[in-house]
Amino acid sequence: EMAKNWQMRVESSSNAQQALETLRVARQEGAPFRVVVSDVNMPEMDGCTLLQAIRSDPAISDGP
Repeated sequence: EMAKNWQMRVESSSNAQQALETLRVARQEGAPFRVVVSDVNMPEMDGCTLLQAIRSDPAISDGP
């Protein structure tokens, strides 16, 4: 809610795979996300592994 109040675009994902797909689609549409907030204790893929997946994917790894 705070991010929305700051006029930021906010999307949530139910798991890391969905988050990766959301990041890829946003990049393809020319509106990439500049910030990712992740829970370190997610099922299947934790937040640290998600960050590694983002950094290793050339389609979405160029974000700050």
